[in-house]
Amino acid sequence: MDQQRVYRSIVENARAATEARWVQMTRHFPELGVVRQVAWSDLGSPILQRAMAAVRARYPGFAPEAVEIPIHSNPVQQAIYSEGRTISTPLSEVARGVVDDRILWLVGELAGMRHVLICPLSCRDDVAGALIFHSPRRMTDAQERTCEAFARQAALTLENEQLVQELRVHLAELQRARGMITEAQERLRQDIAEELHGRVQTRLLVVWHRLGQSLAELPSDPAHAAQVLEAARADLDTIREQDVRRVSHRLHPAALQLGLIPALQSLVFDAEPHAPVELRVEPDVRRLDDLLNNRIPAPVRLALFRCAEVTLGNAMRHAAGAAITLKLERPIPTSLQLSISDEGPGCDPAAVPSGLGFHTISNYIEALQGHWTFHSTPGEGTRVTVTLSIEPGEVSDGERKGTAVLVDVRPRDGDRSAEGQPLR
Repeated sequence: MDQQRVYRSIVENARAATEARWVQMTRHFPELGVVRQVAWSDLGSPILQRAMAAVRARYPGFAPEAVEIPIHSNPVQQAIYSEGRTISTPLSEVARGVVDDRILWLVGELAGMRHVLICPLSCRDDVAGALIFHSPRRMTDAQERTCEAFARQAALTLENEQLVQELRVHLAELQRARGMITEAQERLRQDIAEELHGRVQTRLLVVWHRLGQSLAELPSDPAHAAQVLEAARADLDTIREQDVRRVSHRLHPAALQLGLIPALQSLVFDAEPHAPVELRVEPDVRRLDDLLNNRIPAPVRLALFRCAEVTLGNAMRHAAGAAITLKLERPIPTSLQLSISDEGPGCDPAAVPSGLGFHTISNYIEALQGHWTFHSTPGEGTRVTVTLSIEPGEVSDGERKGTAVLVDVRPRDGDRSAEGQPLR
């Protein structure tokens, strides 16, 4: 159902339920500071049509549905839309400074619209609009209570409408993110396939030829055959240690089996030829990240590692060799926080496009109900902070997921000082 049909349904049902002569609905646009008319009940009634015709005869082009009202145009409008108060008042007080008094007089004489009860439509602590109940005179207390009750139900309808719109936006964003992640996964598979088919297969082919050569020379020249065989063994060892390990690491970092700190250290080691990188770890985190009894859940370790991997890659691309610091700490007993900051040129966060890197971080963090922030200022560097919670006490791998922990990660004094011994 489109919005206009929803609005018309609300005002027609409100008129039937409250026996008001006419019901009008407005929507509040706080970012513009204005209120707009969105629906009238019984707009085609002969009485209202005659009143509007008389108004247009004197004021050509007047259209009530086109009236846009600044919320600070008079005290009544401000009380309704800024303070969320229900107002019962003569129509002239509502329209003061907005509609010409002569128009109000014509409408009052011809359509009997002299008094209004205005009920704000409060949705999630904001005033989304209002229902305006028109009558020839002030309503009784019982009528006003009925109007207010209907307005509360109408507010729930608007809130549901907002939630549906937000859900549509989130679903579209989720579909976009899934598409980007699928594309990235396919690129990774293609890269690994090309590496296996090209570099690894070529090296294995060389080993195959050497094995064949040694087999052929074994009867006539066993000493040289042994040398060729030894060279083939060395090639196989290189393939195992370098090529296979590199491909395996791209699929899943083996260092995570040793702990989060060793895995992050491997990222630092790989990044150091390109930029000065430092890893700082709080002593309390070291005690959690124990090799024999690791109390950081495996999903949390993987999520923090992948976020660090993405952020480090972005920093090395955009910070032009500037110093990068990774800090792993435990702000409260039930959470881990990883921050990656660089001393690069920084940027305006509003101008940063939401690319695959952001979606990768969001998916890992949201899967564990965590929290992350991106903070950057032109000329002052960039900082990404990721916070995931862990349960206190003994936590074995994969037993528990993180839950949301909101932590103030604005830049603090002393952020560059080491907490615990830095790993180099």
